[in-house]
Amino acid sequence: MSETEKQPPEPAAEPKGRSSPPDYNNQKDTVYYYSRERRLSKASPAVQAMNDANASRPTLGKVMFGNRGNLFLLLGIVVICVSGLILNLINREPPATSSMIFGGNSLSLAVLSVEEVLILGIVKNAPQRGEFFIGDVDIAISPVLPRARDGEIQEEPQIFTHRVLFRPVESETFHITLPFDGGDFIIVLSTGDLQRSMRLRVVDTD
Repeated sequence: MSETEKQPPEPAAEPKGRSSPPDYNNQKDTVYYYSRERRLSKASPAVQAMNDANASRPTLGKVMFGNRGNLFLLLGIVVICVSGLILNLINREPPATSSMIFGGNSLSLAVLSVEEVLILGIVKNAPQRGEFFIGDVDIAISPVLPRARDGEIQEEPQIFTHRVLFRPVESETFHITLPFDGGDFIIVLSTGDLQRSMRLRVVDTD
């Protein structure tokens, strides 16, 4: 080759300051900006707990005994079922009114029929001396069902719950409208460790 022949041009040098294109075959440099893990890592603790596959789930015991309302309803069902069974076996007519001492307070209870509406009336009288209960009282009411005949399935009891507040006053009266019919009822009063139950027949005031 003669010296006068032109040499092939050299490749142009890359401009300074420009980086080489990324190597997409190198998985080490790949970052998944929309991955679920990265998004959850920036979420609030509540959202992370909801999406945690290993998060503890509420057990049946927590659902049934986790709050006061559920616990009272369960106890009310047990008391009403047992009381209804015993009273059906005794087969004695229940009284029209009931008086008792509940947490130091004197209570008088009656189920009244007023213009075809059933109302549970409670009169509370505080003692003249000594301590007496002040606070919420849970009430469960259920109509007494007739005993099932041979071959028939016993109906499940209907239960209505209500809550009243005993205030620090000498006397007060409560009227609770019942959402069902019936001739006599089992009533359960409960607060804390104190629980009382009774059976009352309806008093017709018409």
